[in-house]
Amino acid sequence: MILQSVGRDGTKDIAFTVSRDSAKEVAKLLETSLDFARDAQIVCDTDVAKISIVGAGMQTHADTASKMFGALYRNDINIEMIAASEIKISVLISAKDAERAVEAVHDAFMNE
Repeated sequence: MILQSVGRDGTKDIAFTVSRDSAKEVAKLLETSLDFARDAQIVCDTDVAKISIVGAGMQTHADTASKMFGALYRNDINIEMIAASEIKISVLISAKDAERAVEAVHDAFMNE
């Protein structure tokens, strides 16, 4: 996942995911390789999980995203990042919520 948002004072915020095993190394590489503004910072959060729903049928079923997001909302699971394509929706959530999130999304689609 990679997301860019409008930052502050002419800057941009960029967030992306890498494997947990690579996270610390990537953060260190960024700190030593890039010229950051004085107040810029790199935040490395390894306490997250990514869950996805995948399927070509999402193109013809407009309610797929709302079904997934609703299941997470009803189970009080906060979405930190969202990435979507024609056949996949991925969300980044707290690792502590991963099992509940998978169960909630599974139930939302299997118990229609």
